Amino acid sequence: MRQLAAALAVCCILSGFASSTPVVAQNAGTTAEGSQLRVGTFDSRLIAVAYVRSEAFKQRLANMHADLTEAKESGNEKLIKQLEAEGSALQNLIHKQGFSTWPVHDILQVIKKEIPKIANQAKVDMLVSKWDVVFQRKDAELVDVTDLMVAPFSPNEETRRILEDLRKKDPVPLDQLDKHN
Repeated sequence: MRQLAAALAVCCILSGFASSTPVVAQNAGTTAEGSQLRVGTFDSRLIAVAYVRSEAFKQRLANMHADLTEAKESGNEKLIKQLEAEGSALQNLIHKQGFSTWPVHDILQVIKKEIPKIANQAKVDMLVSKWDVVFQRKDAELVDVTDLMVAPFSPNEETRRILEDLRKKDPVPLDQLDKHN
């Protein structure tokens, strides 16, 4: 029970530091007293890239483009500026998520119904970005669940190759990201 309480405390602390976006902790089950804590970790960059190359993201962009086209046709300059700003902000966010360690909470909302299933399949007590693990007790086991987290985005063969290449590279530090554009 102490391990579960500690895991939930770590999860709450990490989600508070990681982003101002609310994150809902989902319980995949309980850890028995004295058993090893299993923490599912994922490479958030791979999730971001899989999402950007998914049908869900393509639909999101199509909707944004349709809204912009409609705003231009109606001459709604205020809406045009707003939509262009949203597009620019989205591009900046995706850049941070895909190349660095920026949290992907917004993307995880797309697959939120799958997350408990992923945790159960991996037999882990909690899920956290591998970039957020700042300490690990020697009796805690880290389990890479990146592939399970990417699967709901149905990556094709080309996307899988891109993900494998990205997996081999270190993330770009956030303070150096602009230099890599």
